[in-house]
Amino acid sequence: MGILHRALEQISNTLSSFKISNSGNVAVTSAFMILGVVAVIALAIDVSSKTSSHKELQSVTDAAALAAAREMAVSAANPNRVQSAASSYVNANWTGQTATTKASLDMTAGTITVHVSAPSSSSNLLKRDPSSSRISARAVAEVSGGGNICIVSLSNYREATIDLKDKSRLTAENCQVYSNSTHKKSVKVKDKAKINMDFVCIAGGLDGDPATLGGTVVTDCPQIGDPLRDRTPPAYDPDDCVDGKSKGILIDEDSGSRTLQPGVYCGGLKIEGAEAKLEPGVYVIKGGELKVDNGGTLIADGVGFLLAEGAKIRFKKESTIELHAPSDGPMAGLLFYEELDPKAKAEKIKEKNVTDTPEVKAEKHNIQSNDMRVMVGTVYMPYGDFLIDGDNPVSDQSEYTVIIANSFQLENGPNLVIRTDYHLSDVPLPEGVGKQDVTIRLKR
Repeated sequence: MGILHRALEQISNTLSSFKISNSGNVAVTSAFMILGVVAVIALAIDVSSKTSSHKELQSVTDAAALAAAREMAVSAANPNRVQSAASSYVNANWTGQTATTKASLDMTAGTITVHVSAPSSSSNLLKRDPSSSRISARAVAEVSGGGNICIVSLSNYREATIDLKDKSRLTAENCQVYSNSTHKKSVKVKDKAKINMDFVCIAGGLDGDPATLGGTVVTDCPQIGDPLRDRTPPAYDPDDCVDGKSKGILIDEDSGSRTLQPGVYCGGLKIEGAEAKLEPGVYVIKGGELKVDNGGTLIADGVGFLLAEGAKIRFKKESTIELHAPSDGPMAGLLFYEELDPKAKAEKIKEKNVTDTPEVKAEKHNIQSNDMRVMVGTVYMPYGDFLIDGDNPVSDQSEYTVIIANSFQLENGPNLVIRTDYHLSDVPLPEGVGKQDVTIRLKR
C-alpha cells in the first residue's frame, strides 16, 4: 500500500502541473510522466498480487501434502488414493484458477512430494497474457511409524532370510514384513508360494515374481533395528532342574499325561503319545529339545518358553500344539525367547550390523505340526532359523502372532495366518512390535 499511495500522490502532483501549464513541452513531458507512474502502479499491484497468490498456493500445497501423507498411512501406500487425496484437497481449497496437482511417493524414504502449479492471478495491468505466467509450490511430507510389525528377519547379509517355497502361503493382510538382509536374494518366493501382506520392506533384493507378493513391496529398503533387543530374559538358576533331572524329562504313554509346573527343564522336555498341560509361568528349556511327537499334545496357556544353551523346538507332524503367552510377568507377551548360546560359533560379519544382534551359526527350530492352530503371542528367536514345514494352516485361530527371528522359512505347503486382533487378547504386545504410532510432518 505504501508504493501505491506514493504513486497516486505523484500522479496528483503531475496532473496539477499539467493543468496550470501553458507550455506544450511541459504538457508532453507531463503526459510521459503520467504513463510512467501508471506503469509503476501496475507493476506494484501485479507484484503484490502474485506474492499473495504464491503464499496462498504454498499454504494449500503444504496442507495437501499432509492430507496425502495421512492417506498413505491408511491405504497401504496406494498411489492412486494418495494422488486423489492431494488433488481433492487442492481443488477444494485453492481459490485461484484451476490448478494442476502431482503427488509422488518415495517408499524407501517414507515421503510424499506434492507439486502444485496454477495460472497467476496477477492484475494484468501490464497487458501480459495470463496463460504465460504461472506460479508453483512444492511440499514434502514424511511418514514414519504406522502399520503392524508382524514379521522381522534380523540377519544382515544371509541369502533367503525370508524363504517361501512348495506352494506355501503367508497370509497377513494387515501386517508389515521386514527383511534386513542386504543380499541380492534377501527374500525368496518360489514354487507357487505366495505372500499376502500390506507392506514388505526388503533391505536387499527379491528372488521371485513380484506378482506373488500382495501389497506394497520395496527393495533396497532401510534396515530396522531389532525391536526387542532391549527386552531382557528372566533370571533363573541353571542348576535347579525340575525333578532333579539333568538329561531331560519324557512324558509318554508309559508315564501318562501330566500337568507340569514352571521351572528349569535341564536337557529338554519331550512329549510323545501323551498330553502335557503346562501351568502358567516361565519354562526354561536348558539345552536339548522341546519336542512333541507321535500324537503328543502340548497345551500351554499363560506360558513363556526361555530357550537356553542351544535348546531347539521340534513339533512333529503328528502333534497337537496350543500356545498362549503370559499376560503378565517377566515374559509377558512372549511365547518364546531364545538366548544366545555361549558355545555358538560366531559367523564372519559381511555387512554393517544395524540390529545389534550377533551373527552366529543359527539353530533351526522346526514346526511340522499339522494341528497348531493357536499360537498367541510373540516368537523371539534373534539367533535362530524359524522353519514351518507342514501341510495345514498354522496359527489361523490366534488373535495375533508376531515373529522376530534371524531367518524365517515356509516349505511344503503350510499357510501361516498372521492376525492382528490385538484388542481381543489379554496377551500384551511387547513394545516395538505390533501396532505402531504414525508420525507425519512437513519436511520441506
